[in-house]
Parts: sequence; structure tokens; C-alpha cells
Amino acid sequence: MKKTVRSKFITIFVLLVIIPILIFSTLFSFIIHKKNVHNFIITQTSFLQAIKYNAIDTYIDRVEELVFALSNTEDLSSIFDNPDLIKQKIKEWDFFRIVFPENTWMYYGGSEKNQIIVSPEWIPPENYSIYNRPWYIAGKESETVQWVAPYEEYITKDIVISATRGVKNKEGVFKGVFSIDLSLNKILSQIAYESTKINIDLLILQKNKLSIITQNHNSIGIINDLNILSESKTGDTITINKKHYYVVILPVKKININLISLIPVTNINQEGLSIFYIIFCVAVFALLTAVLMGFYISKQLISKIELLGKYIQKKIDGDYTQELIFSSDDEFSVVNTNFNYLLKLISDQTKNLENNNKNLHEQLLLKEQLVDLRNSLLHILTHNSASPITYLFHTTNQLSDENPFDQRYQTVHQASRDLKKFNENIMAYLKVDSGFTSTISERISITELTGLIINNCKKYCTMKQISITIESHGDCFIYSDYFLTKIILENLIDNAIKYTFKNGYISIIITEDNQHVQWHIRDSGPGFSENDKGKMFTKFQKLSAKPTGMEQSTGLGLYLVRKISEIIGSTLILDDSRNFSGASFIVRFNKTSIKEIV
Repeated sequence: MKKTVRSKFITIFVLLVIIPILIFSTLFSFIIHKKNVHNFIITQTSFLQAIKYNAIDTYIDRVEELVFALSNTEDLSSIFDNPDLIKQKIKEWDFFRIVFPENTWMYYGGSEKNQIIVSPEWIPPENYSIYNRPWYIAGKESETVQWVAPYEEYITKDIVISATRGVKNKEGVFKGVFSIDLSLNKILSQIAYESTKINIDLLILQKNKLSIITQNHNSIGIINDLNILSESKTGDTITINKKHYYVVILPVKKININLISLIPVTNINQEGLSIFYIIFCVAVFALLTAVLMGFYISKQLISKIELLGKYIQKKIDGDYTQELIFSSDDEFSVVNTNFNYLLKLISDQTKNLENNNKNLHEQLLLKEQLVDLRNSLLHILTHNSASPITYLFHTTNQLSDENPFDQRYQTVHQASRDLKKFNENIMAYLKVDSGFTSTISERISITELTGLIINNCKKYCTMKQISITIESHGDCFIYSDYFLTKIILENLIDNAIKYTFKNGYISIIITEDNQHVQWHIRDSGPGFSENDKGKMFTKFQKLSAKPTGMEQSTGLGLYLVRKISEIIGSTLILDDSRNFSGASFIVRFNKTSIKEIV
């Protein structure tokens, strides 16, 4: 089904305008959404950094200063040798504990005798060992303050983090470890409090297993085995209690916890949705405007195209009248003007062609008349001269027989023979060129006809000392036009004699089967070049090989052989075998009546 110009225009308009606008709107909305997510992540990262600084960094810095100061006292390494000093240290540590929240513990453990003092004062059980406690392991022989990841405190079973440092004696030898335990719950409460100031949902993750989440800014819940950090990174989404969140992660490396801000996906989507609605409305308005303008323009264009089509069809029908069908000054008006100019050229050329055609027709008529006159004259000449030429041929033949040693008679006889053959070829050419179709069918002995032609050429062969042999198994008969068949054989035999070198030979082999008589002639002349083979059957064509006895050639012989073979329904074959030099032709005659050519 053919598409109209209007449907094609609409298709192109949809592909080039509507679809790109929709794609652009979707892409722009996607970019805005990504930008919103990025901005939220940057904002939440800043919030987490503020919480980390206010709730954690400042606090642990104070703890580190206190650990460093208390672990540097000179008498701490020898405290177990002086009971009064132990009481003094416990009072001193109790004072410093006032600065920190409840559930803060201070320890000193001696490395030599598994000894320990604690504030508030605590007496360890007999099986207690400081050597496998996390605070002792981390602080042993450490000159800097080390933080221990949250673990379960031995005394209260509370989750604590420890700031610990090794203690040296006067000689610089490590003698024990000083540690301050801080309740993780207090730190988390402080973090939750800070999160309420900046309106943020917060998740605190410890060791990828224990997660304390603050929601609604007034509660702390514990979620086990959440394993968020191993699967997520900043910008990813997670699902908690069937609610989707964007995740922003900020690690607190000193105390081995991670602050995770949870941004509800719906919050960002709602903000992006309003922008999308604005873009969508603008896009729809632009689309409607573009569609209306497109339909209006297409209607104008199609109307002008249809008008131009009718105008062109009118000119195709032969009306070359020039018209201005567009009044507007646009491209269609230019096309109209150019088309009118083209019409003028076509009209002028048509008139010239008509005049030339008239002159050519007159010249063709004159040429046909001249050709008819020429053919008529040639026909009259050949037919009227046929009898005198035949009489001349027989007379000179008799005279040459009576005077075999007189060269003059031999020359005149040869000339009369050539004249007779030339006249017969002209008669055959006139018939062939006029579209002659033979309907004559008579019984012909190819063997007898060949012998007759060779007998007429006997003196010619004797002059050139050429031997001709015929190989035939009895008479081979066909039904055909005797005159035309004779023309074929005469021309092939005459050409063989004409182009065979002196002392050469010509062989003719006649064979037959149930349907055909095959006549094969071969000579010892120069043969045909590759260039000759392409043009040898063209009339009046001169070939590269020249007659060996200075004879004349009209260039009609092979042309007549080919044309007459077609007329009588025989087949002419150039034997292109390389096993011998010279020319070789095969004529395959039908035994039945001749083939009529319409």
C-alpha cells in the first residue's frame, strides 16, 4: 500500500519531533532525579560529619587527653607496693569520673602479678585474668592511646569502648596498662540527641552485626545481623521494615563504628516529581504546539504539492501552456518559474525534433527510393547479363580446351568464370537482402553437386596446381533449394581454392546419418586470425588473409554462406581445430524439406 505525502510527513514529524521531545523530557527528569540524590547525599554527609564532630570526636579527644595524663603519673607503675597510694589513686580517679557519665570505669592492671585496681572500687574474683581482657591486650606496651572496638564489659555486662595506654616505670620499662571504659549506650544517646538537631534518621553500625537505629529522634532500636556495610555503599538503597532508604555511610575509625544516614526514597521522589510534572506540562504544551503547527504546515505543503502534481500531469498530457499557479513568493513559486522555463525549452526542442523528424523522414524516403532504384538496376543488370555471361563462360571454356597452351584463352576463361560467380553472388545477395524466403524443395544429390562445382573449377585448380579430393560413400540426397545450395558450396569451394597456396590441397568429406548430410571442406591455406573470426561473416568485410593467386575478393562469399544456410535451415560451423593449418568449414544439411524462415 502506497503511503501518501501526508502520512509520510506525519511519520517523519513523529520520529524527528515528538519522540525526541519525549526522550529529552525523560532524560532530563532522570538527570534532575540523580542531581537531587547527589545533593541529598552531600547534605547528609555534611550532617553526619557534624554529628561525628559534636557527639564523638570532641568527646573522645577529651578522653584521650585524660588517659594520656593519668597514665603518665610516675607513681602509677609502683602503685601495688603501697596500699595508701592505691586509695589515693582511687579517690583521684573517682574525681575525674565526675566529669564523665555514669558507667565509666577506670582501670590499671599490672603485668607482673595479674594485679588490678578499678574505679569505682571493685575486687576481682579469683579466676579473673587481665591478660585476656581487650583493654589490656590493646594497650600493652603502647605509647599512644589505643581504642578498643565495642565489647561486653566484665563487671556490668554493659557494651563499652575502651581508651587504653601502656604504663612505664622510671627506667622506661612497661609495667602495666591504664584504661578508661566508656558506656557505648551513653555515646549513642549523645549521637541520637545530635541527630534531632538536624532532623536526620540515623543508623549506627558496629562490626556489621549490631545496628542501633534512631528513628523519630526519640527511640533507640537494636537490629541484629543487618550486614549493611558488606553489601552497600554510599548512594545505594536498602530496605528496613519494608521501607526503602538511600544510604550515606561515614566511618568513625577510632571507635570502630559507622554512622549511616537513612534518606527515605519517597522524600527524594516527591521533590523530583514536582519538577517532572513541570517538565511534562512544558513538553506536552510544546508537543501540542508543534503538532498543530506541523499539521498546518503539512496541509499547506501538501496542497501545493497536489496543485503542482496536477500542473505537471497536465503538461505530461501534452498541454505545454505556461501558467503561474503560485502567487506566494516561496520555493514553490521558484519551482513553478523553473518548470515553466523547462516547458519552454521542451516546447522549442519538440518543434525542432518535429522538423528534424520531418526532414529525416523525407531523407529516408529518398534513400529508400534510391535503394529500390539501385536494387532494381542491379536486378535488371544481373538477370539480363546472366545468359550472356553464361554463354561467354562456356565459349571460353571450349576455346581454352581447344587451345590448352594459349595463355590468352586460359585468362579469358578464368575472367569469365569470376564474372559468372560474381553475377550469381549479386543475384543471391539481392534476394537475401530483400528478406527472401525460399519455399522450393527439390531432391538434390550433394555428392553430384559437389562434383559438378569441382569440375567447373578444374582449370582454376590446374593453374594453381591444387589437388582436390572428395570422400563420399555414394550419393547423399537432401531436399532443398538447388540454387541456394549451389551458392553455399560454390562459395566455400571457391574460397578454399582462392586462399590455398600453390601445390596445396583441398579435401571434401561427405557423410550422412538418418537426419543430416554433413559436408566438410578443409584447405591448406593461411586460415583465419582471432580478429578475423569475429567479423568473417559480415558483408563486404576484408579479412587479414589475402588470396594466394592475386585474385579479387568482394567480401560477400562467407556472408552469403551464413545467410543462405539460415534460410534453408542448414547449420554452418567453423571448425576451429588446432590440429591443422588452413580453413575448415562444416555444413550440416537437413535431409527433409527446407526450413521456412518467416
